[in-house]
Amino acid sequence: MQSNLYPVATVVKRWNPGNTAGRAGFGRWYRSWFGQPHQRHHYTDQPVANDPGGINEAHAEEDPTQAFSRNVSFNAGEALKQTRIGLLYKTQLDGDRDIEARIYHTDRDFSNRLPLASFPDFDGVGNGGSVFLDRKAVGTGLKYVTRENFAGKQNRMLVGFDYDRQDDDRSRFDNLFGELGLQRLEQ
Repeated sequence: MQSNLYPVATVVKRWNPGNTAGRAGFGRWYRSWFGQPHQRHHYTDQPVANDPGGINEAHAEEDPTQAFSRNVSFNAGEALKQTRIGLLYKTQLDGDRDIEARIYHTDRDFSNRLPLASFPDFDGVGNGGSVFLDRKAVGTGLKYVTRENFAGKQNRMLVGFDYDRQDDDRSRFDNLFGELGLQRLEQ
């Protein structure tokens, strides 16, 4: 049996000095006579990712590291924390038949501040410039594949099932220059 561990780690510096965001993950892959199990873990913690916005050419020539004033006033940016784990198993029963099984779970917490107090909806009511999202997703699946000749042609038949579910809890608030204002949506 062979086992390989593939680590991944990155640190990304954002426009606001002193704030960093990071991501780490690893996967393990086994190969043996009974198939190929594969597991994947991923964790992201990005507590501060400020949004500098866009600046015009004159401002870029003056100071290319500066942020758009409206984005600074509204403290525009986002935060993200996410964990994913998944398992995948593949095996070839013989030269013409395969089986694949999978299962996963994702947990995501996300928030952002747009550089505006509120944006109008189709009915004129504001939607809010700050969003909070708590997402949970799970899934599983199984498939069987067979390849056979039929009427002189190579054919492939796949039989299986997939089940995937995602639940979101979402809230929107007005962004009052970086502070939460009136709640506009909860779903």
